[in-house]
Amino acid sequence: MRDLSREDRERNDGRTSVELETALALIERDVAPIVETERVPLAEGLGRVLSEDVRMEGDLPPFDRSPLDGYALRSADTQGAAPDAPVVLSVTDTVHAGRMGSVAVVPGTAVRLMTGAPIPEGADCVVPFERVEEGGETIRLSFPLGRHENYCFRGEDIRKGTTAARTGTRVDSRSIGVLASSGLTLLPVRRRPRIAVFSTGDELVPPGTPLGPGKIHDSNSLVLDFALRELAPGLAPRNLGHMPDDVEHVAEVIRGLSDCDLVVTSGGVSTGDKDIFHDVFDRLGARTIFRRVMVKPGTPVMVVRMGRTVLAALSGNPFAMFVDLQLFVRPILAALTGDAGLLLRPETAEMENDYPKRSRMRRFLRAALRGSCVRAPEPGESSPGMIAKMADSDVLIDIPAGNGGLRVGDVVRIWRAR
Repeated sequence: MRDLSREDRERNDGRTSVELETALALIERDVAPIVETERVPLAEGLGRVLSEDVRMEGDLPPFDRSPLDGYALRSADTQGAAPDAPVVLSVTDTVHAGRMGSVAVVPGTAVRLMTGAPIPEGADCVVPFERVEEGGETIRLSFPLGRHENYCFRGEDIRKGTTAARTGTRVDSRSIGVLASSGLTLLPVRRRPRIAVFSTGDELVPPGTPLGPGKIHDSNSLVLDFALRELAPGLAPRNLGHMPDDVEHVAEVIRGLSDCDLVVTSGGVSTGDKDIFHDVFDRLGARTIFRRVMVKPGTPVMVVRMGRTVLAALSGNPFAMFVDLQLFVRPILAALTGDAGLLLRPETAEMENDYPKRSRMRRFLRAALRGSCVRAPEPGESSPGMIAKMADSDVLIDIPAGNGGLRVGDVVRIWRAR
């Protein structure tokens, strides 16, 4: 993490822009994780983040078992077997998955068993049905088997007492199998973050309301709401819709959200007459984490703390708001929940088309990933206020400051969801 001493002295100045990496380091340092925990039924665990390590209560598998349908036998009985000198064994029992056999394998015998069935005492290998000649109560083998061939050992997957899943694991379809196999009925998880969202602007009216002069429909509050729900199963923001550009009104609303871990807003963050959040946060006595970041779009993003509540005020321009959400709200949620899977993943890709626009400041450009190539929008389609092209985008191209334009074939850094 970079040395933050200089930024610490300057970050209360709303006119001071910090670098992206500084902003992320400040989030990591200043956003405290949710410490409250609870236990939820295994079937309700999707998307929850484990609050402690989960250890196996037994071995997996819990007994030596067969990995296939076949016959359990002694490898010693097959030594010397050949097409012209086959070995004949008596079949003494049949064992299905879910029950233990009652007959041990002794010299000259075999036990018929199904996939997942316990391997009977005395057997040290399994031969598939299709590799033997079956003859009623006997089988004939014309080849030798090795000891422990086609044999699954008790605990070979994971041993009793070992860690099945670690603190911070997000429960998903890949992790639930081992968690269920551990014997748990209740999962120890962190409390889900309580989140509220709203947009600001005197020009906004709800969808479905006729537009008066100078008015537009509020879409940003719904975008924030849906985007946060998409980040992890179970996230359920409280959507307050839109607010007027009224400092006291918005401050009073935020005071009433003190039970929230995170409040995300759009609009009112720049330096115009109606950009109210500098005054709102000052009136609330909020502690500034940062108020401007050296990226485009979305430079005037603000992140502050009021008690335990983190407030993230994002740009009102639709795509600038989207970039701010990806770059800053994801890390805030990751810090609150301990879920590193919420963070964007850096990769590289090759430009499929030209993007000749110069970038004086570090720029994040929405784009569509197509295999190993990425396609940028045309320069006239990349305004931060444009919303129509967002649906075609699934990654962000990270263009360094001072870049003179991108060309077909250039290798660029991209950020995408995990």
